Amino acid sequence: MERISDNEMRDILSSINFVERYQALCIPYAIGAKNSFENYDNKRVLEILSEVG
Repeated sequence: MERISDNEMRDILSSINFVERYQALCIPYAIGAKNSFENYDNKRVLEILSEVG
């Protein structure tokens, strides 16, 4: 299989609005440096994981 060049990959990701879609998925789940899944209730962790697939 032929390797895709960095420029080709950039074009592909740009064509599907990858950055915007990634940010839209990440922002609702941003937890900051002081928080982590360790500090979440197990049920909430499972809810988050089920929401993002």
